[in-house]
Amino acid sequence: MKQIHLSSYSSFPLPSSLPPFFPPHSFVKAELARKKQEYDAQLKARISASVAGTNPADSVPPLDSLPYISYLDETGKINDSGADAKVKASVYAVYDESRTVKYIGVSRSVAQSLRLNLARQPEQTYGFRVSHITKPSRVLLEITRDTWIEQLGYKPEVSPPSLPPSLPPPSLLVYVCEEIDVWLSSV
Repeated sequence: MKQIHLSSYSSFPLPSSLPPFFPPHSFVKAELARKKQEYDAQLKARISASVAGTNPADSVPPLDSLPYISYLDETGKINDSGADAKVKASVYAVYDESRTVKYIGVSRSVAQSLRLNLARQPEQTYGFRVSHITKPSRVLLEITRDTWIEQLGYKPEVSPPSLPPSLPPPSLLVYVCEEIDVWLSSV
């Protein structure tokens, strides 16, 4: 077996631009956050320039101007949100029985999001208003959401309602159903 001596590679040139070590995890996270802020600022500037010097929030429809849609129709099915194939994203507000906004959300599939809100918080989902956007950008969606919050004068929930703690996790429900099927087939 032949031994290799490192001294024979001393004349091999290393690029000076490479760091002698990998940057720590915290440095990478901070650098990604900085880049994201730069990107968001550039995107906001482009959106502002594209609407001819006006404030992008001026093009957001007021929440009260959108039609109030009852969550369920007469047959008990969730009402259609009015989204067509051209809609790429939507901003929606969920109302409780007293027509108080409980949640403002952003979604690519508003019909699915409305079903999830109803399943997670049925006592707080009586109606909704929705604004559909055909050419969305994250900044435009956030501007719409933030404008609606300003119009309300208070901040509703910012995260989607979670499952009540009294319900078991779905994996446990699947397991219980499988066990019941096995038991029934053996009887």
